[in-house]
Amino acid sequence: MKEKKTIQNILAYLLGHLRYKLYYSKLQGLIRWHILDQIEMRIEVMETECYNEGNCKMCGCTTTALQMANKSCNKPCYPPMLSAKNWIKLASGQKINHKGDKWELVKETRTSGGTEGYNKEINYYIYKNSDLVHYKTKNIKYEMGTDRD
Repeated sequence: MKEKKTIQNILAYLLGHLRYKLYYSKLQGLIRWHILDQIEMRIEVMETECYNEGNCKMCGCTTTALQMANKSCNKPCYPPMLSAKNWIKLASGQKINHKGDKWELVKETRTSGGTEGYNKEINYYIYKNSDLVHYKTKNIKYEMGTDRD
């Protein structure tokens, strides 16, 4: 399903594509830190299908440019782009109010392993008005003798 062509959606499209060009260039430093941090979180938690297909399965917008726009996707997988103050609160596990909605981001990390390496599981839970609206698990396997992030 494609989004309607409204002024707001056109501006979101343009801003998303501008940030996309900056993000994947040597000029990434022109993106404010709290916006860059949110872009990286959005890419991290977005639906794998949307990432692989190159567009959002809900609205048809191009990914990862959609993750760089101020608006959120229609699912919603994440909140709209936040101010630095609200982003710091949300990223630190606090609930925030944004345009009448209450958002919460919970990130849980579990590590297991042994002598050959270890596994790290990161679970992201995103709540909007106390309802779980998105969940994503990322598994990372580290083998002994390799770099660890």
